[in-house]
Amino acid sequence: MAITAKFNLETTQIDIVNAFVYCDLDKVVYIKLPLGFNKGKKDKVLRLRKALYGLQRLLLLWQKNLISSLNELGFKEVL
Repeated sequence: MAITAKFNLETTQIDIVNAFVYCDLDKVVYIKLPLGFNKGKKDKVLRLRKALYGLQRLLLLWQKNLISSLNELGFKEVL
């Protein structure tokens, strides 16, 4: 925002509400069903196909997804 103000640039702000849930997982992840969902079926698990809030690797996966998308648009990383 400081650069935008200094050079009198126009900017648009967007809020990506569900950005995290669209990230593909890089490993196989299984979760147990919460209490009340597994009526009569002990130890039933589900395999996650996409990232889920609360997953430890969520921010890393989202960052990799964002960098990949920006590179496809022609942006370059500067270290």
